[in-house]
Amino acid sequence: MTVKPFQIQVSDDILNDLRSRLTRSRFTAASDSAFWAAGTDPGYLRDLVTYWADEFDWRAAERALNAYPQYLAEIAGRQVHFVHLRGEVTEGAPAPLPLIMTHGWPSSFVEMLQAARLLADQGSAGGDAFDVVIPSLPGFLYSELPQGPFTRRRVAELWHELMTQALGYRRFGAFGGDIGGGVTQWLGALYPRDVIGSPPQSSPATSATSRRLRRSRPTSTPAARMTSMTRATAKSCAPGQTPSPPR
Repeated sequence: MTVKPFQIQVSDDILNDLRSRLTRSRFTAASDSAFWAAGTDPGYLRDLVTYWADEFDWRAAERALNAYPQYLAEIAGRQVHFVHLRGEVTEGAPAPLPLIMTHGWPSSFVEMLQAARLLADQGSAGGDAFDVVIPSLPGFLYSELPQGPFTRRRVAELWHELMTQALGYRRFGAFGGDIGGGVTQWLGALYPRDVIGSPPQSSPATSATSRRLRRSRPTSTPAARMTSMTRATAKSCAPGQTPSPPR
């Protein structure tokens, strides 16, 4: 079973093609004069697309993401992409506890990075540290689709093989949200002797929560929101960190 270091490298051709597609976007007129009264506001969307095409610095974001050690593993004949952060522990502290974190849809491994950094570095604060593994769901980013049906159970089987065979962990904890929550529940159900435990998972929004979400509207410009997200990603990275061989 092969595991090899990986870094994100999006070609200029792909970026130029994306920029061209964005600049050719066609927008509808608002069907209601009130801001966000009838779905996505066309003016807001136009500003977002303009920022994405002309101002967003993908190379800076790419460098920030590549500060995390990433790998590709061949699991069941398919490529699985994952981040592997090793716990930073002080002398005499217990060995880091392995933990696999699974993102949801529509999302990616990026949503777990800031939490993973804190979990891996808890040893320096006197707490227990974790070896954190964040795989990309099959078909997301650099993970290939599985052979056969894409089910939460099937993903759980792949994750178990990743943790026990590719990385050599005998027992581990699990966490996930949305689709990742279902995957985590299957991990615990299928492999109770290997999965030490998992906290409560995030679940679909209740009707009351859904109504609150529908009433909420963005309060800042697309550029401000995306710049804030990019800075948060960069801040959570450890610049200069180099990948280490997985165990």
